[in-house]
Amino acid sequence: MAYRGREAQLEEYEEEKKLLLYQNKEATKEVNQLSKNYAKLLGHQNNKQKIQHIKRIKEENLRLKQEVVKLQDQLDKEKRSTRKLENQILHETTNTFDRLATPLKPCINSGNIMKTTSVKKSR
Repeated sequence: MAYRGREAQLEEYEEEKKLLLYQNKEATKEVNQLSKNYAKLLGHQNNKQKIQHIKRIKEENLRLKQEVVKLQDQLDKEKRSTRKLENQILHETTNTFDRLATPLKPCINSGNIMKTTSVKKSR
């Protein structure tokens, strides 16, 4: 049961990773569009409008860069968490198989009834 919970959490992290990558891609597209608009306005004759527009573009560019950094940090954190969960699942799966593969040794009980007990492996 612990596997299902971790696998579900792992799937949630993967979905969040996809969302972050998509948002990063969209932010990049928006920066490119703003750059194109900036290029169009360079030919504009009203200097006051040009200055205000450039100021808005620079502010937007700064905001988008900060958002990209934030999203990249979040993505890195999710990747580390995903790797940690994968390692935990792998470790638990290995332990489960080790327990299943433990050989049984016969043990004689009083009354001539045979029982088996697991033999512990020395590591």
